[in-house]
Amino acid sequence: VANLVLLDSNFDSMPSIVKEGRRSINNLERSATLFLSKTVYASLLALIFIFVKAQYPFEPIQMTLVSTLTIGIPAFVLALEPNHERVKNSFFKVVIARALPSGLTTVFNIVLITLFTSLLHVDENQTSMLAMLLTIYTAFLLIYKISKPLNLLRKSLFIFLFTFFLVTLLVPFLRSFYSMVLLDINSLLILLPLMYISTRMFKLLSTAVDNFIEKKPKWFR
Repeated sequence: VANLVLLDSNFDSMPSIVKEGRRSINNLERSATLFLSKTVYASLLALIFIFVKAQYPFEPIQMTLVSTLTIGIPAFVLALEPNHERVKNSFFKVVIARALPSGLTTVFNIVLITLFTSLLHVDENQTSMLAMLLTIYTAFLLIYKISKPLNLLRKSLFIFLFTFFLVTLLVPFLRSFYSMVLLDINSLLILLPLMYISTRMFKLLSTAVDNFIEKKPKWFR
């Protein structure tokens, strides 16, 4: 029994079959990375805030915007993009190596925000906005990583996502709808250092996860 049946009995169709297979696998890896990253930080944060005497920083409507910007739109665009690069590593290994650093970095950010805002007596609205901004920023780092090398479509995607968020933040009706507020000076002084720390933490965790996968390749087949 043949494993592959050519309906037109023409091997000229094989290159297009291979290209379509590569596009499906490569694009699915990127989409799965975005979804798994959110699963990692959402699960860990839910577990942490069960035992921590602090309010969960996100509101449901805020997570709707976060998911739209960092998963829904990017996954849709990247999943439909032509991608004929050769599949080099196992699907599971690639997804874990990309998603885990982003998810853990987000958890690290939220823990720091909760700690700093409680010590500095920052109000709940500012705390939620800080958590939302850093979560989106970390997700953008991940999207940039899985989008390299950048082409016109991927650059346009970044411009659209940034513009979409900026419009949502600046238009009063949309800002109110998504339970967002403008940051005050004290919150900005917290945000800027945490953005730098987040960037360094993301790179550090990416290197650490890559090294761990290389040492334990049998765990990630």
